[in-house]
Amino acid sequence: MKQQAITVAVFALITSLSDDLKAQSPAQPQSSIGTHAVRSENLERVLNSKLIEQFSPGLSVAVVADGKIVLSKGFGKTQIGGSVAITPDTPFYIASSTKSFTAHIVSDVARTKSMLMTTPVQKLMPTLRFHPSVKADEVTLERLLNHTHGISGDGPVTYRTAFTGEFQSNEELLSYLPHHVASNAGNSFEYSNLGPVLAGYILEHLTGKPWQNLVDEKIFKPLNMRNSANRLSQLTQGDIAQGHEFFGDAFSLSPAKKIDKNMHAAGGTYSSANDLAAWLGVHLQQGSWQGKTIFSPELIADAWKQTASQNSTVGGMKRVGWSLGWDTAEYK
Repeated sequence: MKQQAITVAVFALITSLSDDLKAQSPAQPQSSIGTHAVRSENLERVLNSKLIEQFSPGLSVAVVADGKIVLSKGFGKTQIGGSVAITPDTPFYIASSTKSFTAHIVSDVARTKSMLMTTPVQKLMPTLRFHPSVKADEVTLERLLNHTHGISGDGPVTYRTAFTGEFQSNEELLSYLPHHVASNAGNSFEYSNLGPVLAGYILEHLTGKPWQNLVDEKIFKPLNMRNSANRLSQLTQGDIAQGHEFFGDAFSLSPAKKIDKNMHAAGGTYSSANDLAAWLGVHLQQGSWQGKTIFSPELIADAWKQTASQNSTVGGMKRVGWSLGWDTAEYK
């Protein structure tokens, strides 16, 4: 219920923004600088500190259009009752948005390794062992990334990577993989952290580098994402947005804290509004950002290609599929 309350509040804000902007901004050419200026003014008018305080201790927002950031701003504080102001460069824990980074790296590696995506993962990493009920020869990197691998996410690998951090080595963690039985969904889409987590460890096996280093090297540095990290120890604790829980009509600091060991390839990234604007912008510009080619258009196309089907509706968006690290959905 706590999460639902916050989600409803955020969706209400998005709805009010949408309605307000439609009312304030008559039909104009989408590429018009004037249009962007009007919309930025409307956003700043709607996104005011009193409104923010009703549903969050603070937030930051960045708006991307035509290959550049047209608005970025911070609101509120990094924690309830605190004194550190949020800016567009404040790192927030972005949870499952991490999956898009992991998928990008796997796709990049796969472009130089024929059939990597569709080869059974036990051939790529022979030390992997599965529960007897799992169809191991059908588990591929593509299926791990698009949630059709057929393995239940309910088990110790998921819990220890996301929550407890109770493992001393990758080898120890992966020794718990046989406790994950076959999924009741078979090879139909079933969202969980397990697939991208395993893909991250396979990446490490194939490249000899931790997945965090690969994200730094292949995404954060090329896009100059200076306030993003996949290790909490790389950030200054006092500067990051703190986690909160919502009880009744008030927020309080969450006792749950991330540490390096539970920052994982399915949900282990801190990033800022400005940094994520670059990540969004390079996708919208087919690999270019701020006038520079960062990634090949083919790599971006791979990221958005639907590889699995799903059927759910969240926040007015009808989710119809999954690529490798992104939902594909229809909105209105």
